[in-house]
Amino acid sequence: MLSVGQQLKQARKQLGYSLEEMERRTKIHISYLRALESDHFESLSNPVYVRAYIRAYAKELGLPAQPLIDQYESMSKNAVTPQGATNPQIRSSRTDHNQQFARNEREKTTKFNPISSPSNPDKQALDMNTIYMSSPHLNRKFLPRKVAMKAKESTSLSRDKGKKKGRSFTLIAVIGALLLIGGGGYYYYSSLSDEKPKYQASLDSTPNNPQVKNKMTPLLEPGEANDLLGQMFYITNVDRLEVKFLGKNEPTKFRYGASKDNYKEGILKPGEVFKMDTSGKSMVWFWLEVPSNFEVTINDQLLDTSAQDLAKSYRVQIKK
Repeated sequence: MLSVGQQLKQARKQLGYSLEEMERRTKIHISYLRALESDHFESLSNPVYVRAYIRAYAKELGLPAQPLIDQYESMSKNAVTPQGATNPQIRSSRTDHNQQFARNEREKTTKFNPISSPSNPDKQALDMNTIYMSSPHLNRKFLPRKVAMKAKESTSLSRDKGKKKGRSFTLIAVIGALLLIGGGGYYYYSSLSDEKPKYQASLDSTPNNPQVKNKMTPLLEPGEANDLLGQMFYITNVDRLEVKFLGKNEPTKFRYGASKDNYKEGILKPGEVFKMDTSGKSMVWFWLEVPSNFEVTINDQLLDTSAQDLAKSYRVQIKK
C-alpha cells in the first residue's frame, strides 16, 4: 500500500504539476510540500498543521482528503510506544532523515531565497517562525500568530487613541465656536442698544419722520362762537398765518382786516384766488357774504363753509 506522501506525489505527477506550481496553487511552502511527499511529517511541527496541509494538498490534486488523514494518524500512532514515548530507533532514524531533509532544503532554497543569498550572508537562511515564500512569484512574509495578534492589538489601540483625540478636538472646536458666536451676538446687541438713543435723536430731527410731521402739521380747531365778533378758530403748529380765498359759483362780496371795525372789502369771482395780508398778525378777521361761494384755507387747512348760505364773520388766531 502506498504511503500518504507517495499517493500525493503520484497524483501530482499524473496531473503534470511541478512542486512550484503546487506551491502557487495551495499557498503552501515548497519545503512543506516536499516534506509531505517524503512522509517527513515530523518536520512540519504540530499534527494539526500536518492534517491541514494534507487536506489542502489533496483537495488541489482531486484526492479524497479524509482517507489520507486517517492513514497519517494511523501511521503516527504506530510510531509511538504504548507508554507514550517515541521508539529510540524510530527517533534516531527520524533525526537523521530530518537533518538530511533540512540540508537538502537549504541547498534548494538558497538559490532564490533573498534572505540566504550571498549578498545577505548575515541573515538566517530559514526560520520556522518567520517564513519567506521562496518562489519567485511569491515573496510574502508570514508572521507567527502571536506576533500578528499583538500587532493587531497595537494597531487597534493606536486607532482608538486617534479616535479619542479626534473626538476631543471636535468637542473643543464646537465649544469654542459656541463661545465665539455668543460673544459676537452679545457685542452686536450691546452696540445696537448703545446706538439706539443716537438713532432715535436723528430720527426725531428728520423732517420726513411721521412723528415730526404730526408735530409740525397745522391743526385748525373751532373755538367759541360770537354773533357780533364772529366764529373763533384756533390754529396751532404755525409761526404765521396764511389765509386764502378761492371763488366759486358766482361773484361774492367779502371783507377782511384786523377786526370788524377796521377792514377792507372786495368781490371775488369764481376761479379767482385772494391771499390775505397777515404780516405781523397773530389774529385776523374776515366776513363772507355767502360762505358757500368761497373755499377758505388757513395754512393749507380747509375751513368748511360748504353748507353756509348766510353772511358770517370768522376769526382765526394762532395758538401757542
